[in-house]
Amino acid sequence: MPATSLLISPVAIIPVVAMLLGVAVVSSAPRGCRQIPNRPLKVPGGLPHGIERRGTTLASDDPGGGDPRLHELQAGADSVFHALGGPLTAVVGYSDRLLAAAKSGAWDVGAQRIEELTTLSQEAHRLREIILLAQDAIEVEGGEFSIESEPVHLGRVVQSEISRIQRGHVDVVIEFASDDSVVVESDEGIVRRIVGHLLTNAVRHGQSPVEVTLKGSDDGGARLGITDHGAGIPAEVQSRVFDRFYRHPSASLLRGTGLGLYVSAQMAKRLGGRLELTSTSDSGTTFTLALPAESPPGVNGQP
Repeated sequence: MPATSLLISPVAIIPVVAMLLGVAVVSSAPRGCRQIPNRPLKVPGGLPHGIERRGTTLASDDPGGGDPRLHELQAGADSVFHALGGPLTAVVGYSDRLLAAAKSGAWDVGAQRIEELTTLSQEAHRLREIILLAQDAIEVEGGEFSIESEPVHLGRVVQSEISRIQRGHVDVVIEFASDDSVVVESDEGIVRRIVGHLLTNAVRHGQSPVEVTLKGSDDGGARLGITDHGAGIPAEVQSRVFDRFYRHPSASLLRGTGLGLYVSAQMAKRLGGRLELTSTSDSGTTFTLALPAESPPGVNGQP
């Protein structure tokens, strides 16, 4: 396979997603990007997780909670997410496979091209996370979640999310210590999304290695801790980290949306759990997801 220039710039789609949330960002994407056809694409071995509207639904019959503006926003978001799904899944899948081929020597392209492929893969995964986060933020703003409770083997869920996140952050070590017997009655899809947001936050804003621990709690629930070993969060702003759109002034515009921790905290509440924060300048930051043994009454659409 000849070495060719890669002209795809997934960063160009970020302003569209931001617009749906009312967040203004400045596009730095180059002009002349090659468009990927919006049609199903098949790759030997399959593609990683795609972009699609997740299974969680809103308990209210009106997804806008009676607010026509919110209803219109959600309808527009659904349309955009659907349109982005196929092309972005192709970008993520092909960039990962090309990078793997280059690193293994199956595709001899040289060190410079490997560096470019690494950047492309990382940016594609980053854009995927932004879009998934945008979906979750709109659902959180739209109303109550309808929770589908089932036995959730947390160790498997966390390991799966670690593997997914690791593909987009190959330079970060994630260490996982788990009690494999931890099982709770919860909604696996929502738990998976919380874990994904917390891991993404840790690998972007902390330092390697990221430490992940999972253990059962005395009340039969579970506690998942994610430690990033970064610079820590100043004590004077710790009370604001779960606020919507809050970002520390030192964070660059495109490194974060100010939504990940807010969305994660809101989802944890829907499951009857909570997010806890511990942060010091010498040991970094730990976010702990505490989940009950069973989902609280009423989360399955019952009064």
